[in-house]
Amino acid sequence: MNILEWADIPSKPGHWFVEDDHFVPEESDRNIAFWDDPTPEIEASQESIIIRTLQELEDSDP
Repeated sequence: MNILEWADIPSKPGHWFVEDDHFVPEESDRNIAFWDDPTPEIEASQESIIIRTLQELEDSDP
């Protein structure tokens, strides 16, 4: 559910869920915990590692 939320894909009944002979979309009474998307922090961390590695390579260059 979090991935759908982060991608701005509707997850409520009636948006893109299609009723058929075996499935009827209906809102759940269960509470679902939604978490913030960690992608921006992961990307920033990876970019930092790349920059640091490139700087170390420059420093070791004769």
